[in-house]
Amino acid sequence: MIFQRGAADGLNIVVPHGERAYYAMRPSINIPRNQVLELDGFFGLHPAMSPFQPLWSQRHLAIVHAAGSPHPTRSHFDAQDFMESGTPGLKATTDGWLNRTLDSLPASTDKSPFRAIALGPALRAF
Repeated sequence: MIFQRGAADGLNIVVPHGERAYYAMRPSINIPRNQVLELDGFFGLHPAMSPFQPLWSQRHLAIVHAAGSPHPTRSHFDAQDFMESGTPGLKATTDGWLNRTLDSLPASTDKSPFRAIALGPALRAF
């Protein structure tokens, strides 16, 4: 799970090269079509994201583009917290949606160091 927030230009990471308006509205910062790594005929990856293209081809990668929140907060920081907690409008949530999801899964026999680092607080289930 890679969750990009802040300082990441989503339109130049996953490029909508099939959308003419992308090039018209971003004349000086677009990723040229001949440099985009093709995904599906409409979207492609920034050339620096080339390690992800094989994952896409193997169907091990999904991209959720332009995700948002139903909560109309005007606070950038609250909006980030709501996205990470998965509870829009509730500021008292003490964990994130991904930790809750992992905590609800059956215990795994995979004891690799990567899994330990990735799970953090959800390790108590193991």
